[in-house]
Amino acid sequence: MFYVLSKTIYLVAMPLSWVFILLIFALFTKKKNRRKAALICSILVLYFGSNTYFATKLVDWWEIPAVPLKELNSPYDVGIVLGGMSEGFRKPADRVYTKRGADRLIQAAHLWKNGLVEKLMVTGGYYHFTSSVSGSEAQAMGDLLRQWGVPDSVIIMEHISKNTRENATMCKAMLDSLGYNASTNYVLITSAFHMRRSDACFEKVGIDADVFSTDFLAMKYFWNWWFLFECDASNLHNVTKIIHEMVGMAAYKVTGYI
Repeated sequence: MFYVLSKTIYLVAMPLSWVFILLIFALFTKKKNRRKAALICSILVLYFGSNTYFATKLVDWWEIPAVPLKELNSPYDVGIVLGGMSEGFRKPADRVYTKRGADRLIQAAHLWKNGLVEKLMVTGGYYHFTSSVSGSEAQAMGDLLRQWGVPDSVIIMEHISKNTRENATMCKAMLDSLGYNASTNYVLITSAFHMRRSDACFEKVGIDADVFSTDFLAMKYFWNWWFLFECDASNLHNVTKIIHEMVGMAAYKVTGYI
């Protein structure tokens, strides 16, 4: 129920949803003033959502910045890597299909290879809406880690959780069962835009972890007046991700998840 409700709120809050709502309203309203206002608002939403300058400012403000390796409180006992980087529905199912979030796992493997973490805990399952989906995110990440030379003894898999809240609660339960406690040194590894909500969820369940952001959306542009006029679909995609996280933070706050 919470999943359906959160997705509904998310869809309503998205910039393109508002553009469509405003355009449909403008199409059917009989009053010229309202039609004009709706068209102007739809243009403004589309502009601020896709403009390079404003989109970059928003994303850069929201994302948790990268931490230099030399400043990490390492070595860590466990690096917790959140899913969101593979697709379980693609065929043939004889390989792992990754998407942009794979940087989470690449950076985690880099930390282990450099002796900065002892164990890597991969967490996440798939929503099995159809029979074509098999396995779990954790299994896919574990497969990739093994291909990259990480031994089974280093990998801890939690493959049931379906959202960030469950990532935190199920990782906590598994880590407790394995003998880890409050003195364990953790590092949380996920995308920079997702780190605020993730860190809050893990802190809520009692895992006080350092954060290691990956998979950055924001580009550090030098200033150019042209950016105020440049609009791009990729900017709209990034702004949509940030709004999704903001909505998620608000929903989690209301439900007591953070």
